[in-house]
Amino acid sequence: TIFPSNMIPWDHSGAPLDRWALLKDHRHAVESLRQQAKDVDPNLLEWEDQELLAYLRAVDFDQGKALARISESNAWHMAMQLQEKVQSEIWTAKERDMRRILLYDYIGLDQHGRPMLLERVGAWIIGSV
Repeated sequence: TIFPSNMIPWDHSGAPLDRWALLKDHRHAVESLRQQAKDVDPNLLEWEDQELLAYLRAVDFDQGKALARISESNAWHMAMQLQEKVQSEIWTAKERDMRRILLYDYIGLDQHGRPMLLERVGAWIIGSV
């Protein structure tokens, strides 16, 4: 494993948190939240299942609180014009340049569905940051 054992998110049984299994266990809550969000705002951004699950987990599966947080996040995404930036070749090129300076990259998902971002902080040239 890449992470030291004290950095892996564990569930209460002592096993590593398996986001795919957690999603399977809470599929109904995720779908319910997705439908509630669309009912409140038909122009809401499309959220991935794992993102919705994260909102639910953050508020102990309180649908109302999760919905409020999604609405706030959606408003922030719109205000920051994130969709436009992600699709912009200029912005994407600048972000890729930062990867060369900050020495990071998204390397995919681990076996439990958790995103893995590799950062080589010790190799930074501080004057460039």
